[in-house]
Amino acid sequence: GSFVYWYRWLLSSSGLASSFVTMLPFRLLMGLGTATATAGSQAYMADLTDQVPPHRARLMGLQQTAVTASFVAGPMMGGFLAELLGVRYAFFASAIAAGSCCFGYSMLRET
Repeated sequence: GSFVYWYRWLLSSSGLASSFVTMLPFRLLMGLGTATATAGSQAYMADLTDQVPPHRARLMGLQQTAVTASFVAGPMMGGFLAELLGVRYAFFASAIAAGSCCFGYSMLRET
């Protein structure tokens, strides 16, 4: 829970940055947070698919498809928001999305 809170803060801080020099450290920390969340989601999925070994490849493939689709949809939506409202709003929208993920992560059962 606290990880996602700090991740949201970093996302919105990137939107508040006034120059490239002030934004760069926040973006680097965001990359570290994204890598951590990705590894955690893959480990969680691996634990869940231990219960249904015949379907493991299909389920993990679906998860990777969703992750890959986000690499296409995210920049597309961010570009749309940047063009429509300004660059900062893409970061703010990302912070809101990360906040909603916080609620979803809190609902996951322990594996």
